[in-house]
Amino acid sequence: MFLRKTIAWFVLKVAILYCALAAPWPGLQHAYSQVYRRAAQTLFSSFGRDGSVEFAPAVNPQGASDTQIVIRNRRNDAFASSSHAPWRAGYLPTVMLAALTIATPLPWARRLKALALGLIAVHLYVGLRLTLTLAYGFNGTDEWCLYALPRWWSFALSAAYEMICISPGTPFLVAVLAWGLVTFRRSDWSRIIVRELDP
Repeated sequence: MFLRKTIAWFVLKVAILYCALAAPWPGLQHAYSQVYRRAAQTLFSSFGRDGSVEFAPAVNPQGASDTQIVIRNRRNDAFASSSHAPWRAGYLPTVMLAALTIATPLPWARRLKALALGLIAVHLYVGLRLTLTLAYGFNGTDEWCLYALPRWWSFALSAAYEMICISPGTPFLVAVLAWGLVTFRRSDWSRIIVRELDP
């Protein structure tokens, strides 16, 4: 009974916190996308020796897709562009992690430490996602491509790109996994089980 009540209260708090943090507050998406583009531009302005990357505001933004990623082959100046949604790629998994961590019934010192570690983990995922996006974009035989991987390596890259960058559930799964890894200790589960079995 204790465990069921604890889980129900936890889920309710997570839902309230997530809705409050992810709500479309005026100017929030625009501000986050600006910060995201600056950080991404600093980290990924170049891709290898001959590739350049630009993260720019979309000319005609469609919902959360308010950023344009432009990749360019410096050897021939050929380029390609695709829309990108920083809100979905970075902000939503961040607030999911924050909601889960803040709602966890642990001392605040541990929650804050877990939140800091979790934010690092989520942003490492965001960096990996962008790396895969660029690696996928520059691979192939089009004019803007920098290389053409062998068949099986291309298949592996495409599979990783689909799973990590395209699947809409992956950012939330990453947030949940990061929360679980950085928040709980083995002793926490032992105490929960003991309290659940205690009459």
